[in-house]
Amino acid sequence: MKKDNRKKKIIIEIAVAGVLLLALAVAIIVDTLSTRSTVLLTEDQAQTLLNDTFENLPLTGAVTAAGIIDGANVTVNSVRYGGSREMIFRCTYETSDVLGVYKANKDSLFSDAYDYCEELRADGQMVNATKVRLFMDERITQLISEAEKVNGEIEISVYEVNASVAEGDIFAAAYEDTFLRVYLSDELLNTLFGGIVDISADIVNTEEFVYNGETVSIESQMTLKNGIRDCFGLRNFSTSKPDSSSFFLSKWNSFCDEFYRNFIYNAQWKYLASGLGTTLAITLLSAL
Repeated sequence: MKKDNRKKKIIIEIAVAGVLLLALAVAIIVDTLSTRSTVLLTEDQAQTLLNDTFENLPLTGAVTAAGIIDGANVTVNSVRYGGSREMIFRCTYETSDVLGVYKANKDSLFSDAYDYCEELRADGQMVNATKVRLFMDERITQLISEAEKVNGEIEISVYEVNASVAEGDIFAAAYEDTFLRVYLSDELLNTLFGGIVDISADIVNTEEFVYNGETVSIESQMTLKNGIRDCFGLRNFSTSKPDSSSFFLSKWNSFCDEFYRNFIYNAQWKYLASGLGTTLAITLLSAL
């Protein structure tokens, strides 16, 4: 009798486990299917989304940077749909060759900024990046206004994201019951706006330049370099790929991120293990 009851219990447990596994499989399949984009956009709607996104780019306050963004023309020609809630806008663009202007005038620009900083110091005035930017802004803007135009084709990815991802993101645009987020990668920004990402990196990495025929070291003069960079650049914002994962995958990604930050990063697990060992030792000693 006991054996029969045990067999019945095992059968019930197996059946319950099977039902749970089946439910999990169905949930995963539904979750996977939900990664397909539920939004359909016309070319005009896609164009509006891009225009609004570029208008929200965080500028440094420089006339130059604003002119670079405003001077770029991006036109959406078609919209297609990929996986992972992705929409791909195939676009044509025209922008100024800002990188070409910078390369042709680099030593001259650094010399002007260097002279200005030295003049401020000689007058006993404080030197900061804002003063350098304001001083250089007009000249760089003039140079860029004379720059050649470059054009081409580019594909821009847009992702459908959850409300939790969109919260606090100035680029996440509400659309029907979801949110759309343009993937503002460094490569995209660099292409559409004439090489501003390459320029910013080059300015930061510049250690010396030619001044009146002599090489001058500016490796530690970040105020000067930041002032010039701010004429071309944007304020900091995320250029990471938007998280368009489905509910289950989003929770899994969140778990992995939390686990990494709390246990793996900086070998945190060693401190936790050490603390746990100390706690157990104290508990054991107090029990004796």
